[in-house]
Amino acid sequence: MPGVGGAIAIPEHDLGVALTPAAWTTPQRAAHADEDRAAMGLPTDRPVVMSGHQALAFHAGIAARLAALIAWSERAGAHPAWLVADQEPGNPFSLDLPGRPGVALSPGYAATGNAPLGLNAPATMDAPNRLPDDPPGLTRRYIERLRAHEDAPSAALQVARAMLDVLIPAMGFDTRPTLVCATDLIATRAFAWHVSECKADPRRMHDRYNTAASGQPAAGVRALVTHRNGAVELPLWRVRSAGARLPIFDAYHLDDEGLLMLPRALGMTGVARHALCDTFIHGAGGLAYEPVNDSGWHGLAPLCPVVGATATLLLDPNAGPAPDPQHLAWRAHHARHHPKMVGDEGTQRARDALVARLDELPTGAPERRETFDALQSLLRTHRETHAEQLAALRDRAGDSIQQAERHRGLVARDWPWCVHNEDRLRALGDRVRREIDAAAEGSL
Repeated sequence: MPGVGGAIAIPEHDLGVALTPAAWTTPQRAAHADEDRAAMGLPTDRPVVMSGHQALAFHAGIAARLAALIAWSERAGAHPAWLVADQEPGNPFSLDLPGRPGVALSPGYAATGNAPLGLNAPATMDAPNRLPDDPPGLTRRYIERLRAHEDAPSAALQVARAMLDVLIPAMGFDTRPTLVCATDLIATRAFAWHVSECKADPRRMHDRYNTAASGQPAAGVRALVTHRNGAVELPLWRVRSAGARLPIFDAYHLDDEGLLMLPRALGMTGVARHALCDTFIHGAGGLAYEPVNDSGWHGLAPLCPVVGATATLLLDPNAGPAPDPQHLAWRAHHARHHPKMVGDEGTQRARDALVARLDELPTGAPERRETFDALQSLLRTHRETHAEQLAALRDRAGDSIQQAERHRGLVARDWPWCVHNEDRLRALGDRVRREIDAAAEGSL
């Protein structure tokens, strides 16, 4: 059973790159799946390294995985392949830009219910005037390439091709990986075998999947359900006539010839690791769930090794520390009772003397009321005298809430890759290449 790279620590600092394991061994070509590789347009005369993601404008941590795929393939003499998880639904033509969440790149695009993107038609990019006058980073170039690929076979391939057109050269690479779509895996012997095993003994496959998932609680894999009538859910999706993607139950769907069966996430990477590649590069999420596959629930063996890569690219590397709204609110309130916080040391000494006198006086002593009234009078005078300074502290505390929200955006690592400019993405690509070189040298 091949070892998985293990958990990976997400870098917190700008241009931080994380790889696991520290040393990456040169992939060794497996000859047992030449037929499936040829069916997917992959070479059979050299190793294949694969990574992948859903068809959307993913963040720079996944862009770094694409960079690692290309850099390592070039160094190892392997062929890179990018697995498009196009059995997933969604709207990849809605883009979050700084200050503009949910910008519709194609308002006329309407995904068919819960249909896989690989079965949805491409979008017409008819909304150039809906963008900001100066969209951030490479956003406009990305949209231009989306428009250039309006003739793609699917919405998923339109997005994936546009992404490769812009992102690969922006990160300083020339090599383009072969695109492999999850919806095309039905043409492989490995996936056909997987489906036949589900049909031959659905209860056994259901139980093995759930046992494997429960054995890796950190993976967060949902258990397949069992109906009260005994019908069991299987690790496959069903689609009818390019409609919604729905689960499969043995008692209702296995004999329906009108259904298209598609892999779920674990089945997809299981087939890929068995038949299509010699090493798979995962991110943090994939590294968490791939041990479920390594348990062998699917019966596909052998599985190629897994390594991990991710990175952090900040929108503003010079954002500095975040404001602390709670602390500033405390300061604004505290300053009303402590004159020294606005620089009035004399009034502070008088205030402290009155507070000390109150502490000394016994409960019920007549002087307590006089002392307390004197303290309140002193504080009223303090607040009138320093009204502008106290108001400024209150305003600063109020503004800090919005500033903290803006700061979270500046240091968030999950902005779409296209909001970054070419210089920043090139710096990311260069950093990934250096890290890959070090990891490959460590394996020699």
